[in-house]
Amino acid sequence: MKFNVDKIKVGERIFNIRNNLNLTLEQFGKDKDINAERSNASKWERGATLPNRSRLKAIAKKGNMTVNELLYGSIDEFLDNNLVSILEYQTGNKVSSNEEYSIARLQFKKWLEDRNITLENINYIYDYIDQNNASWNPWHVDIEYLKTMESIRVNMQDGTYSLVPLIEMLTEKDRIRVSKYILKILKNYQLTESDKKYIASIENNRK
Repeated sequence: MKFNVDKIKVGERIFNIRNNLNLTLEQFGKDKDINAERSNASKWERGATLPNRSRLKAIAKKGNMTVNELLYGSIDEFLDNNLVSILEYQTGNKVSSNEEYSIARLQFKKWLEDRNITLENINYIYDYIDQNNASWNPWHVDIEYLKTMESIRVNMQDGTYSLVPLIEMLTEKDRIRVSKYILKILKNYQLTESDKKYIASIENNRK
């Protein structure tokens, strides 16, 4: 299946490649590997058309990037242009709300990461979905859990400030017990790598 491409952004990337090479549109088009008229190169940069496959390959090489990086930019850009169609293909359902889309996007990115699917093998995404059709369903998400997590993030700072006077009333021994208990609970949440490292450093300092 064909993927949607943001031609404007592809054009911007082609312009940046040419600009970094200090070439005019005519010089860029006359390159032996590109071999295109100035008017064609201009259309590419304006996002009016896309180069053919062989020219995409030549242009990407000059920009020290892959063809997929030239076409899609990043996983996020790829999803911006294709996720709705992919979700409909995978589930047979249309996205009914922005909230549903946002949740499905988070889940789908995690699904990609778990299977080491990158921009370079994203072309086979429908094959991956067919092979793993029963292993992922973005609609089976605990929305209330996500809302609770967001509430914790939003209110964490205020809640922490209100706890400070109470914690100061504890003995040193009790403070250690409380901190160990809190750290134990935090490990059950979906933490970033930086959060995990921070927690590990606290635990090491407690030893």
